[in-house]
Amino acid sequence: MLFLVILVSCGADSSPEIISRPLPEISDIIVPEGFVVEEFASGLDFPTSMAFPPDGSDRLFVNELQTGRIIIFENGSRVTEPFASVNTMVEGGFPVAGENGLIGLAFDPDYNLNRFVYISFAVRTDQAQKVW
Repeated sequence: MLFLVILVSCGADSSPEIISRPLPEISDIIVPEGFVVEEFASGLDFPTSMAFPPDGSDRLFVNELQTGRIIIFENGSRVTEPFASVNTMVEGGFPVAGENGLIGLAFDPDYNLNRFVYISFAVRTDQAQKVW
């Protein structure tokens, strides 16, 4: 199983150069012999990270950069309701003046006992000053 994620990052420049490139077709991806390329999910909005919880459930958690949603895939199917939805305070299209939004997630080493899930997100300075 392969989950394809394409990340775009911009520098601190307030007007970054945006280069549009078509996404590769599944048939264009070259992998070592013995590996198979398979589309696992579609319809995600800028997924930036994914993680399996260490509870043996085979669930896959995927976060979306700007929507702030953390989506679960269980038994190969997308769960209807997101695990969580974080207000990332991201306005505008992608990218908007640098990296901002829901960037990552990780499970606590003691997740089986405490069920802690950690997330990281970035907010542009001008937005943070308005909110905080």
